[in-house]
Amino acid sequence: MLGRGGRLRRHRHGRRSRDAHHLRGGRQHAAAAIVNAINRIPLAGGALEATYSVTLTANPANAPALRDTLVDHLELMRYPVADTEIVERAEDLVEIRATLVSTGAIDADLDAIVAHLAKTRTVVHASWEVQTHD
Repeated sequence: MLGRGGRLRRHRHGRRSRDAHHLRGGRQHAAAAIVNAINRIPLAGGALEATYSVTLTANPANAPALRDTLVDHLELMRYPVADTEIVERAEDLVEIRATLVSTGAIDADLDAIVAHLAKTRTVVHASWEVQTHD
């Protein structure tokens, strides 16, 4: 049993134990810590069934050529494109979005594609996102 100061106390037969109330509180604290740790683990893209999209922001005059380049790069990495769209974002900028066929994707592949395209002088910004299916 617990003695004063929270130390373990030996039973007459040499076994050690903790106060039941203390254990219950400890278990609740441990369970909460485990849940919090699990919730902090980032989602691994390759393990998800989700919709992935890659977006480039650029000048409207460059949009058609960049759309083709984006689709070519994705297909080169074996990510088939389901749809593309060009959306006006500002007077002098458009967003070119390629939505991949619903599949799993490897984060590092998408990171590499985005990093490569971001170096293109006609691309203002490049990113990708994932939307999981419920």
